[in-house]
Amino acid sequence: MQTILFRADGSSVIGVGHIVRCATLASELKSRGIQVHLAVSASSSLPDWVESLFPGPIHSLNPRDKSIPDHGQRLSHSAWLHGSQQDDALQTQELIKCRLDGKVDSIVVDHYGLDARWHRAMHQFCSSIMAIDDLADRKLDVSVVLDQNRPPAIGEQLYRRLASESCFLAMGPKWALIRNEFKTLRSDRKSDADEPRILLMSGGSNIGSLADICLEGLLALGRKLQIDVIVGASDTRDELMDLCQDTHHQIRIHVAPERPARIMASADLAISSAGSTTWELACLGVPALLITVAENQIAVVKQALDAGTAVHVPSLDAAAVREAAGLMIEDRDRLNRMERAGRELVDGEGAVRIADLLLSR
Repeated sequence: MQTILFRADGSSVIGVGHIVRCATLASELKSRGIQVHLAVSASSSLPDWVESLFPGPIHSLNPRDKSIPDHGQRLSHSAWLHGSQQDDALQTQELIKCRLDGKVDSIVVDHYGLDARWHRAMHQFCSSIMAIDDLADRKLDVSVVLDQNRPPAIGEQLYRRLASESCFLAMGPKWALIRNEFKTLRSDRKSDADEPRILLMSGGSNIGSLADICLEGLLALGRKLQIDVIVGASDTRDELMDLCQDTHHQIRIHVAPERPARIMASADLAISSAGSTTWELACLGVPALLITVAENQIAVVKQALDAGTAVHVPSLDAAAVREAAGLMIEDRDRLNRMERAGRELVDGEGAVRIADLLLSR
């Protein structure tokens, strides 16, 4: 039986998107009889709902007593490792030797703090390495690169300078890692014209108090709304409840729901940061107002705008959210066009395509 090891981290600083992407691909691989394992830093802090997504054992890498410094250029996200790449490689090697019979078939790494130096250190412990990335800011010594957030033509140009000529470049939302629960809900949705349903997603760590600011903007709208808010932690819910006093809107706050896709699919319009959630919404056919909270989300916004699936809110500001949402909910024809465009852009088969590719190399 084949074994594939994933290497990713998550925390309030890093977010949980890297773990969720890995869990999505791991679930597809496990359905094909592949053993999947996840290695995380001892400093990673994952909510229970995130850990529950990964379909195999999760191993915490043991910190080394004495750090070995890296040679060469320091990466912009080196601090995410809480140590050197050499330290991390040795910890991962030790895990493979002690827990995974000395070698795995493939390694999938989704980490901005690891580059070709780490990859080279791991080659003797696996047959192939795949990198999931969306920064294109460092050398990669891998056989496959997945960047679901970057347009194919631009991705090819950027990564061809960072990876070998033989490396397969899987670029764009065709390859987006979408969980199965989203694919099964790609059916026509019914709208309540009298009370539009708005979805607000804060992400796993509510970066920049996105949920608080966007909810403040929505509450200022005069038209009665049904508002669903999905948050990753109960403390975020408690903060939002203070904003919901004496409002004419119907508000439901969901903390780390086990089946978020069903809540998302019922929305007429979603407001979200422009991360991987963008592709989940497009797959469902939910029009989106996107807010960029990180530089690597700019490419996501561009693709969504070009495809006609989303509108960009230029700043994380309550007034801007109120204005954009107010215009959108009054334009049913535009929402219908965006719904169709989303389903055409993302068919939900990305994890299947990547699994086929990974197992063929």
